[in-house]
Amino acid sequence: MAITIQNVQYSYPSHPKRPVLNIPSWSVSEGEKTFLYGPSGCGKSTLLSALSGLIKTTGSLTVLGQSLTEMSTNQRDEFRAQNIGFVFQQFNLISYLSAIDNIRLAGGFGHRDRSDTIDQEIKSLLANLNIAPAEWGEPANNLSIGQQQRIAIARALINKPQLLIADEPTSSLDHVNRDAFMTLLMNIVDEHKMTLLLVSHDMSLSNHFNRVVSLNEINLAGRRS
Repeated sequence: MAITIQNVQYSYPSHPKRPVLNIPSWSVSEGEKTFLYGPSGCGKSTLLSALSGLIKTTGSLTVLGQSLTEMSTNQRDEFRAQNIGFVFQQFNLISYLSAIDNIRLAGGFGHRDRSDTIDQEIKSLLANLNIAPAEWGEPANNLSIGQQQRIAIARALINKPQLLIADEPTSSLDHVNRDAFMTLLMNIVDEHKMTLLLVSHDMSLSNHFNRVVSLNEINLAGRRS
């Protein structure tokens, strides 16, 4: 299994008795493409943060055969850099670095900085995501929101992670770039046999996936009375 959850719970420190996550059991098979959806506030982003090791939960949370709940913060950071690609809603780009340098930095975290092919791979990803070569050297904060989103996508893909997690990755893209992104994403996932977990409100994307899950079906804390 790529993901195995047993009795996972998480509450924000400011509201310790009000869990955001309460998932008795859930799993995702290796190589599976899972589309996760649910209304705002049901815990989608919190679950993705837990799966990528950004927050620590109670219970048993195993990703790619490793128990995140037994790792230290540094161990989770190292594990995420080498095994998990994450496309954030807010991009989390370094504003003063260029597109190429933002992606190259991610390659460094994944210990790919010594690869003599990484720059060519970066340029190929940017071209396939319709970022013009003239924009590759521009600081990220000089680019449009849609361009920043695509750079964030390329950064998540550069280390060819075993698990790719995407939180509303097409939210800032128009229909043409959204379709191009989904085609590229699925091709890369298939080529490298990645496991994909994608969250979106855009149900039109669900037809790309072999599994569609409502978080309210698995998260007891997210159910409305």
